Amino acid sequence: MNIKRAYRYLQHEDPTHPKYQSALLCFIFALQKRELFEAHVYNKLAKMHKDDKNREILLQVAEFDFKHQATLETFTKKKASVSKVKVWIFGVLAMILGYTFVAKMMEKKLSFPLDNFIRTLLVQYDDRFVQWFHEEKEHEHLLLQTLDEERLRYVSSMVLGLNDALIEITATLAGFSLSMSNNRMIGVSGLILGISATLSMASSEYLSNRSENNPEALKASVLCGITYIIVSLSLVAPFFIFPTEHKSQAIISMLVVALLIIVVFNFYLSVTKEIAFKKRFIEMFLITSIITAISFAVGFFADRYLNTTI
Repeated sequence: MNIKRAYRYLQHEDPTHPKYQSALLCFIFALQKRELFEAHVYNKLAKMHKDDKNREILLQVAEFDFKHQATLETFTKKKASVSKVKVWIFGVLAMILGYTFVAKMMEKKLSFPLDNFIRTLLVQYDDRFVQWFHEEKEHEHLLLQTLDEERLRYVSSMVLGLNDALIEITATLAGFSLSMSNNRMIGVSGLILGISATLSMASSEYLSNRSENNPEALKASVLCGITYIIVSLSLVAPFFIFPTEHKSQAIISMLVVALLIIVVFNFYLSVTKEIAFKKRFIEMFLITSIITAISFAVGFFADRYLNTTI
């Protein structure tokens, strides 16, 4: 019996039915597998971590999960197993997106519903679940409130670089696309702008942080610049990939890339900083769309009335 079917069964069937307990045990076994998987992931993250404090937190949480898995095994009478490939994938994600992202994603994004309805049923099934859920809440607090990752201290610098690059480069390329007839020329112009704007943005971020006596001003400015140039190169790339005669495809691809950047970055922030994804996504999308539309209009009028097509 899969989780979704078990959930529907528990909602609609008589608790005295023989299969009712099987459905409940299905949920408990799913919890058992999840606890074991998280324990292995946290162990792997701890081995990868260089910071002693964070390593200790991750090892402590892993120990919690191993104990909880053992408790659940007393109910199910079954041994759970984990996919080494999946654990490795989460390790790679941690290297790319950060330990905090992976940890919070696992804690917040369950693969099955564990709502108040299921919690109540589990507590009614065995009162040991009261303590189990209490410890789970404590361990989640320990993990999400005390885990300290260096890269998250510079999120504001990364947001500045991303927002500025996304709006400036997207809008500029949109304007160029209506006043230039050659994809390569649009791409080269955008690339030159992106590189010069990266240096300008990074230096401005450095001076801003220095004026606030931030000892990490250089690191903040470097991260801001790296974010800016990555976004710039991603937006410019379609104009080098598509042939000159396929300008519309290059423009559409550039807009799709911009949308993907907005989605991915806001999802990252929603997980690591616990920010509402929908509100922030709509805000960034509307700002980028409005400024891009204005740039298209400027390019159109420049082409039509100033005869500036190159």
